[in-house]
Amino acid sequence: MQDGRLVVEVEGRAAKVLNAGEIALIPAEIPHMARNESATAEVRALVIHSRSDKDKPLAVPVKRAT
Repeated sequence: MQDGRLVVEVEGRAAKVLNAGEIALIPAEIPHMARNESATAEVRALVIHSRSDKDKPLAVPVKRAT
């Protein structure tokens, strides 16, 4: 099996393609999403969340503009 690539979109930045072993640092409270665009390759990611303010929610759903 070949590992896929993860596409990461962060508000205000161009989309970035991550290959195995690469990282993306995303500032707190910035809307973002990650996706696997391959229909056949598997993608695995280690995600570590840190809040900028402990009184705010860890995740906030954001509707994607169409």
